[in-house]
Amino acid sequence: LAVNLGPSTRILIDPQFYGERGRFARLYLLSGWVKVKAPAAGKVDAAAIPLLASPAIDLYDATGSVVALVNEAAVSLFVESGQAKIGERLDAIPLGQPVQLRSGQFLQRAKQAKSTVSARPAPGFIDQIPRSFLDTLPDRAAMFKDRNPAPKPVGTISYADAKDWLAVEWTLRRPAMKRWQSLTRDAEFRKALVADMPAHPEWDRVLFPEKYRPRN
Repeated sequence: LAVNLGPSTRILIDPQFYGERGRFARLYLLSGWVKVKAPAAGKVDAAAIPLLASPAIDLYDATGSVVALVNEAAVSLFVESGQAKIGERLDAIPLGQPVQLRSGQFLQRAKQAKSTVSARPAPGFIDQIPRSFLDTLPDRAAMFKDRNPAPKPVGTISYADAKDWLAVEWTLRRPAMKRWQSLTRDAEFRKALVADMPAHPEWDRVLFPEKYRPRN
């Protein structure tokens, strides 16, 4: 799997899901641009084909190259080559059966409107595509197979940095709760978490366990 990310894209690698989603995706696209080059049919076992999940669309069984844009206003997906099976979601809830798209087809949905599939992408979509997406993704894995780079800390995570991930769909944020709990030791992070509790109500039990203890 080769992946190209656009500017300001937010993505989670190897996500852990809860409930009906199971553990089926290599990537979770919260927002932004992504171009995925999947293996050709027959090169890998079908069950091992990497897939992309998001709040609005899930990419199943893709072969070839697919470009997707996910943001608060709309979702757009273009099958540049090959084919792809697309599962749509609204507020993280599946919408009907997955749709099969062929090379050249374009799917678009604005907010809660019904999606449309056309034979070619909308002109506005083409105009917005990141310049790097216009080229074929080269295979570079072999260049890094013997490298083991050490991760470098980039600073403390603030609530503003984590806010959208803390409020993402329940299937994704429940498994991630343990990962975030250490941040509640920070007074400012905790204060912001409490102030925005309606976006992630499960944290009320974590921060105020005394409210949920049995009463004698």
